[in-house]
Amino acid sequence: MARFGSGTRFRLFVCSGVLLPVAVAAVLSESAGLAQNAPWEVHFDPQAPRVSVMEEHTGVRVVQVPVRVYPPMPLTAPISGTFSTTQCRTFCSRPQERAVGGTSCAPGIDFIWIQNRPFSLPVGFTGGFGFDVEICGDRISEFTHKTFEVVIKNTQRCGGGTGFGCITPVTIIDDDGAPALISPQPSPQTATPVPVHPPSLIQPPQPGCRKLSSGMIECSQPSPGLPQGPPR
Repeated sequence: MARFGSGTRFRLFVCSGVLLPVAVAAVLSESAGLAQNAPWEVHFDPQAPRVSVMEEHTGVRVVQVPVRVYPPMPLTAPISGTFSTTQCRTFCSRPQERAVGGTSCAPGIDFIWIQNRPFSLPVGFTGGFGFDVEICGDRISEFTHKTFEVVIKNTQRCGGGTGFGCITPVTIIDDDGAPALISPQPSPQTATPVPVHPPSLIQPPQPGCRKLSSGMIECSQPSPGLPQGPPR
C-alpha cells in the first residue's frame, strides 16, 4: 500500500459515480499511526567525520560530540539515557594510541572520565544534539595522537538495542612537536702542558775541550767551528 506523509498531494477518483473519501481517510490514518509509533533512535552518525581536536598546551578544553536523532521528526515520547567516556578499545589498534583518563587534568592525563552522565530528550524534540567531553592540554610530546571513546548507555533507543552507532572515537591531536634532542657536550678538561726542549745550538765537547758553566767550550787547542773560551 502506498504511504503518504503530511503535505503529500493526491487525487480523488470517482468509481461508478461514488467518491472514495473513506479509502483516502484510511491511508491518512495509517500514515499518522506510523508517525506515532516511529522507532526513534539516538546514535552517533557513522557517516559523519570523526571528532578530532587540537590538544593545546594548558588547561581544559570542552569538546562537543554530535549525536543524531533519527528519523528527523518530532518525538512523541521522551528518550533518556546516559553517556560515558572510556579508554579506546574499539577504534585503537596500538596501546600507544590510547588516551589516559582521569578525574582531573593532572600530569599524564589526556581526558576527564565521565561515568553515566544522564541526558533526556523531551516530547517534540527533533534534530540533533551533543555530548560535552573534556580534554587536558600539556606541553609534553607523546610522539602520536591519542584517542578515547564516548559510549551511549542505558537506553534501548540506541541502535535499536543492537549497540550499532552507540560508540564513537575522539582523537586528541598532539601539537607539541617532537622533543628537542640535546647532544651531550664534553666536559671541560685542563690541558697538561708538555715541556718543549729547544734543540741544542752547541755541539758536544770535542776531545781536549770542556764545557764551562757559562755554556762556552774551553779547549786546550783551538778546534775548528767551536768558540774559544775567554782568555785567562
